[in-house]
Amino acid sequence: MKYIDILIHVLTLLSGIMTALLGFLLYLKYKIKTIRHYAFFILTTTFTVALTTVYSYLSNSFNTGLNRYSLWHLVSFLLFEVFLLFINYSFSRFALGILNKPFTLINKIFFAFPCLVVLLSALTFAYYNFGKADIIIPPVLNSYFGIILGCLFLAFILYSILIAVNLKKIDNPDLKRALKITALLFIIDMPIQALIINFNRQPQIIMLTRNLFYFSVNIISIVLAAKYFFIKTPSIMEQIEISEGFIRKYGITGRETEIIGLLLSGLSIKEISAKLDRSFKTVNNHIYNIYQKTGAGNKLELLNLIKESRI
Repeated sequence: MKYIDILIHVLTLLSGIMTALLGFLLYLKYKIKTIRHYAFFILTTTFTVALTTVYSYLSNSFNTGLNRYSLWHLVSFLLFEVFLLFINYSFSRFALGILNKPFTLINKIFFAFPCLVVLLSALTFAYYNFGKADIIIPPVLNSYFGIILGCLFLAFILYSILIAVNLKKIDNPDLKRALKITALLFIIDMPIQALIINFNRQPQIIMLTRNLFYFSVNIISIVLAAKYFFIKTPSIMEQIEISEGFIRKYGITGRETEIIGLLLSGLSIKEISAKLDRSFKTVNNHIYNIYQKTGAGNKLELLNLIKESRI
C-alpha cells in the first residue's frame, strides 16, 4: 500500500506540472485569460499536493491538542491556507471566464470570507506564539481550517453546477465534453472528500482519494490542452463579442459575422457547414473573404483584430 501511495503522489505531481506548463504555454501563445486562470488553478493545486505530502511524511500525524511544533509546521500550515485561497480564486475566475460572466460583487464577497478567516488564523498564530520559544498550534485553528476548506469545497460544487447547467452555451464540442466530465467529478468528489475528512480522518486515505481525483482532472486537462497545442488551432474559450465597429470597418456581412463566431468557437469548416446547412465550398469561400477583408492570416490574428476593435 505504501508504494502505491507514493506512486499516486508522484503521478499526481508530474501530471499537475505538465498540465500547468501546457496551460501557461497556451496562454502565452493565444493570450486567453481563462486559460491562464485554469493553469494557475492547476499550479497552486499541485503546490498544495506537494506541500501536504511533505508535511504528512514529516509530521506523520494530524495533531489536535495544544501541542508543540517546529517552525516548519507553522509555515506549512499557514502556507497551505494561502494556497487554498489561490485555488478558490483561480477556479472561480476560470469557471466564470468559461461562461463569459463577470467577477461580480457577490463573487468577491464569497471569496472575501475565507480571506478574512485566513487573516484571523494568522492573528491567532501570532497571539499564541508571540515572544515564546516553542511554537504552539491551538485547537481553534482546526476550526478555521475547516471553514477555509469548506468554502473551497462549496466553491468547487457551486461553480461546477454553474458550468454544468450552462453547457449548452458552449459551442466547442471538445471543451464541452471535457467540462462535462470535470464538473461531474467535482460535484461527486467534493461531498465524498468532506465525508472522509470528517469521519475517516486517516491522512493516508484522505490524500490518496484527493490525489486520485486531481490526477483524473489533470489527465482530462492534458488531453484537451495537448490536442489544441499540438494538433489543432486552439479553441477560443471565451465567447467573443464582435463589435459594430469591427463589422463596419471591414464590411463584414451578417453571414460572415455568424461564421466568425463559429470559427473562433473551435468548429472546423466541415462542422460549420453542417451547422449552417451550407456546402463546404460556400463556407470556405466566406472564410477566405473574411481573411481578405481583414488582412488576418489565421484565427489568432482575426481574434486580435476583434479584440482591438473593442478597446
